[in-house]
Amino acid sequence: LFLHAPNTDELYFKPISGLDTNVPEIRFPASAGIAGWVASRGSMLNIPDAYKDDRFNPAIDKQTGFRTRSILCMPVTGDSGELLGVCQMVNKFVPTKKTNSKTGKTEVGKKFSHFSSDDELTLKRCCSRVAEALSALRDLQKEAAAEALKVRRVSESRRRQSIPNGN
Repeated sequence: LFLHAPNTDELYFKPISGLDTNVPEIRFPASAGIAGWVASRGSMLNIPDAYKDDRFNPAIDKQTGFRTRSILCMPVTGDSGELLGVCQMVNKFVPTKKTNSKTGKTEVGKKFSHFSSDDELTLKRCCSRVAEALSALRDLQKEAAAEALKVRRVSESRRRQSIPNGN
């Protein structure tokens, strides 16, 4: 999930690397790469091979050490159509099974694949839920900020009232 910072028009995320919480946040213009294309146009992209698409920005792979293959990317928008973020799924794989001709044992593996129309529908539903959660979170943040301001004003008023006026 890339969140949108409207004040800087950037997308950002914090990569998760095991239990390492010191991984730095990554920010980039909301018009850069696949996620930026989706953010600026409000349209979904389903890309079977990222490195064959000119819109793909390999700098993030270099920065994170990750190797992107396939991408499914959709905008996350609020009720009034404002951009909240972009959901991106990468590197779909399907399980494979093959029988080892020497041992006769079945070996399980994985093969990278492209995203299907079912995957698109699933991500669309997911984006809808993410939008609901982000909208609710922003509402709570606004309420908390308003409450903090109210508490600060009451506190300042009480402090002023407790200061002797020199009489």
